[in-house]
Amino acid sequence: LTWSKSQSDFLLFSSSRRSDSVVAWDMRMLSGNASHPIAGVCAYPRDGDTNQRLEFDFDESGENIFVASQDRSVKIYDVK
Repeated sequence: LTWSKSQSDFLLFSSSRRSDSVVAWDMRMLSGNASHPIAGVCAYPRDGDTNQRLEFDFDESGENIFVASQDRSVKIYDVK
């Protein structure tokens, strides 16, 4: 599992080995209350079918996320 807190006070981004996306979680929604199921708020696709650790990071402004893929490409997504 790889995770990083964004510049936002409530978003957490995570990924794991063999996952096809980096997922954004709204920490305000992680109550565990059955009436509010826990789910990611956004997913940023990548080719991640590998046991290798594929990184992601943000630019200095925190408005873009750079997502590494197994095919050696880097995808850039707007996270505003």
